[in-house]
Amino acid sequence: MFVVDIAYERGMYPEDVLPPWKRAEEFIKPAVNSWEQRGVVTLTQCFKERNRHGAKPMMLSYCAIYIQLMHWINEEPVRSLQTVPEYLKSMPYAPMNLEERLFFILQAPDHHHAFTTLMQLFSESVKKWAVFQLRNK
Repeated sequence: MFVVDIAYERGMYPEDVLPPWKRAEEFIKPAVNSWEQRGVVTLTQCFKERNRHGAKPMMLSYCAIYIQLMHWINEEPVRSLQTVPEYLKSMPYAPMNLEERLFFILQAPDHHHAFTTLMQLFSESVKKWAVFQLRNK
C-alpha cells in the first residue's frame, strides 16, 4: 500500500515516468472495477460467513486504494496518513461526512457496517470523480 507515494516522497520514483497522480484517469476505472468485481464479492462472502478476520486485510487494502484515488484525482501523492480524513474532506469532490466515515472504517475495518460505509464512499465518489474530471478537461 502506498508504495508509489512513498517512493516519490523519498526521491526514489523514476524521473522519466509520469506519476499516477498526473494521470489518475488511468487508475480510477481499473481500481473501481477491482472493487466492484473482486472486493465487494469477496467481502460480501466474508461477512456472510462472519469471517471478520478474513475481511480485515482486504478492507484495509481497498480503503488504502480509495485514499490514493482521492489524492491522485487531485494530482497529488499521499504525503501523510496522519491527516488523511481532514485533508480529504476539504477536496471539492469529497462525499459528505468523509472525515467521520473514513475514521469509522479505519477504526473497525472488520465490521460489516464499515464495509457498507466503504461501498457507499466508492459509489458516491465515482460519480463525483467523473464530474470533477469533466470540469478539469
